[in-house]
Amino acid sequence: TPQTISSRRPYLLKANCGWLITAPTATDRVVLNISITAVTCPNDSILLLNGRLYPGSSGPVLNQTLCGANNNTLWVSTGQNATVRFFSSLSSAGAAGWSATVSFVSSTTSTTTTRTSTSTSTSTSTSTSTSTSTSTSTSTSTSTS
Repeated sequence: TPQTISSRRPYLLKANCGWLITAPTATDRVVLNISITAVTCPNDSILLLNGRLYPGSSGPVLNQTLCGANNNTLWVSTGQNATVRFFSSLSSAGAAGWSATVSFVSSTTSTTTTRTSTSTSTSTSTSTSTSTSTSTSTSTSTSTS
């Protein structure tokens, strides 16, 4: 079963969230099927990046910025790692948010699979909660909002 990442619904003001998603092998790619219900442009956005975003890294390559309402996007990373960032401002109280289904595809085949992987999430906002979930494919996701 694919793992899902998302903003809270409605999402918090001044959210600064990040997810690092690593495909199981170096030849696998991260596939995100993103559904945006409502992310207020231009102050709030979802950033899709190729690579890992962590202290000391050379930095990922910005691939796409998303916002708006009622749209779906299919995105595939160019490498084994992908970083998803979500930011919100002080003026977006009650916006409905977004969600993304995470799966993996081998760069050597066209078959999408869900394989064992780890997705890590960190965020800061005006309030804090913690949730941990594990899917049946042994993907794990930890989220702090």
